[in-house]
Amino acid sequence: MGTLTGPQSKQLRDSLTRAFNEGKFEIFLWEELGQRLDSLAPSNEPFSGRVFHVIQAARESDWERDLIVAALAHRPKNEALQELAAELGLIENVAGPADPVSPDAEQHALQRFIIESSGLGDPAVWHARMGDLLRQMCRVEVPLDARGTLTGTGFLVAPDLVLTNYHVVADVREGAARPEAVRVRFDHAVGPDDPVPNRGTVIRLAEGWLAAWRPPSEVDLSAHPGDDLPGRDELDFAFLRLAASQPGRGRVRLARPAQSGAGMVAGDWLIILQHPGSEPLKQAFGLSLGQNANQTRLRYKITTDGGSSGAPVLNERLDLVGLHHAGDPNFEQWHTPEYNAAVPVPALLDYLEAREHALVRELAG
Repeated sequence: MGTLTGPQSKQLRDSLTRAFNEGKFEIFLWEELGQRLDSLAPSNEPFSGRVFHVIQAARESDWERDLIVAALAHRPKNEALQELAAELGLIENVAGPADPVSPDAEQHALQRFIIESSGLGDPAVWHARMGDLLRQMCRVEVPLDARGTLTGTGFLVAPDLVLTNYHVVADVREGAARPEAVRVRFDHAVGPDDPVPNRGTVIRLAEGWLAAWRPPSEVDLSAHPGDDLPGRDELDFAFLRLAASQPGRGRVRLARPAQSGAGMVAGDWLIILQHPGSEPLKQAFGLSLGQNANQTRLRYKITTDGGSSGAPVLNERLDLVGLHHAGDPNFEQWHTPEYNAAVPVPALLDYLEAREHALVRELAG
């Protein structure tokens, strides 16, 4: 069940009512959380009453925190949402000590905070890049006979090369699934004018389908790893060669993150494009928690699900910073998951470059 107190629920309701109008709130719920307003709240109630019903539904189904994080991603300057998220430990409380400052110093500090948080960008460029990314995303489907179909997420990094997690296709390499049965499905998404998702375009794997791979680490499965760290070659990636090239889609470039590593530092905003479960393409926003000690994992508070493995983790400028691969392995009773995790792109590139792998030239071309 939910964790908000009565006053916190009221604070959330008031914040959402002020941050959205009813139409925009309906779109926000569907696009960001996959929830339909009409199924959560009676249509004959005032907007504030409908928001109350949404919060109650979120409380009963344990997605209150997802609601707060997603709303804050859309309304990052909403102080009430910021306070509530900080109070719940969803973001770091950035309020400093109440030392007296001059008006000029206060203004300078605010400007510096904004610049460090998000830099200025061109919205048309951002939306064009996002449009390209949508065509480069795919769902990897691995039929496992009587066990059903295992799914993951992947993305094009060359005209005939998809990057995903090794654990998504481990059954194929180890002989428990047939490579010719694997489907790589592009364009499986909900369109802007049609709530029914496009079934997408299916591409098969090439005969020499596994171009490079590395396994995950046992540390990734440890609920209490202590000081243990994944090895620098335990990066849980797989490059899949497709039977048909996709030159018209472009590709996600594997490059060291620009802008001084934006997204790699705790508090930076991140975006994950993913196929959670067997769903059409979704997006989720959240905050980076920074990298581990040997920079082989990047942690964050972003909602994912089974099927999201292999998704691209992007900073707010849509630079690729990581390959999503795992969640908090602590499944102890009453434990609330604290993070999800990715393999940072620099760690993956370091591995390939140190071995002078043939893919380095292909990925840079």
